[in-house]
Amino acid sequence: MSSAAAQRSSRAEPRFVPPVVPLCHTHTHTHTHTHCARNIKRACSGARALIFSSDCPPPAVFALPCYMASLGRGAPLPGRSALVEEPRFQELVQKSRSLTEKILGSVPAAHESCVRTESFKLNSSENAHLAIMAANIGILPAPVLRAVSENVISKTILTRISEGLQLHRALLSTISGRLQNKDQVTELMADIRDLDIQINKMLKMVQEEAVVLPTQPTVTLRLPGEYEVQLAAHLTLEQLLSFGQDTVRYLRSLDKSNEEETESWPTGVTL
Repeated sequence: MSSAAAQRSSRAEPRFVPPVVPLCHTHTHTHTHTHCARNIKRACSGARALIFSSDCPPPAVFALPCYMASLGRGAPLPGRSALVEEPRFQELVQKSRSLTEKILGSVPAAHESCVRTESFKLNSSENAHLAIMAANIGILPAPVLRAVSENVISKTILTRISEGLQLHRALLSTISGRLQNKDQVTELMADIRDLDIQINKMLKMVQEEAVVLPTQPTVTLRLPGEYEVQLAAHLTLEQLLSFGQDTVRYLRSLDKSNEEETESWPTGVTL
């Protein structure tokens, strides 16, 4: 290298390298922001000392920007976890839970009033063998309510609850016209309608975009004779019972009025 080039190299401006801030992967969320802020402060206070010559490649140039972006993404955002604590939402949860428990208590009586075939019993192990017959009649399965963490408001689960309620109301409406004693089934349908109204109110609070509420499905049942009518009534009420139990479990997880209470069921309803 010539003497002139050597002099230019010696006069080259040193480059500043952003400090590498230690990541806080091992800290709990409660202490993350305080700990990380201290790291940033220490790093920035010593930033002027971290000067490298032009011959040395800068290590981890993007460490600080990437870390800050990661910190921003990890910050808690206000949303559905706060909504569950609101008095208005809790009022809807408690009304919905009360109506669901009322429905669960009414199903055995409605079944007894309209299903006269002795072999058709609620909570019987024999009901599993009737699945193919249910499909042949045209009884649609209830939406599945997958388990979620407690205190979590799920738009998906609330939507599926509404869809399930409308499905069972449509099934009972179709069957009731063929029943000799339908008074208790009619009352049950009214309770299902009222519960669906409460669930839809919760959905409107949860959804940030335009609300598109579930609509009642079209149900077509093949009921050529009295046996099929009895079977359809039995299977619909059995399915409603199971769906209602899943629904009340979810509503109980959202209910803050009595978090210590034990699970109880109306007479004639078992898990």
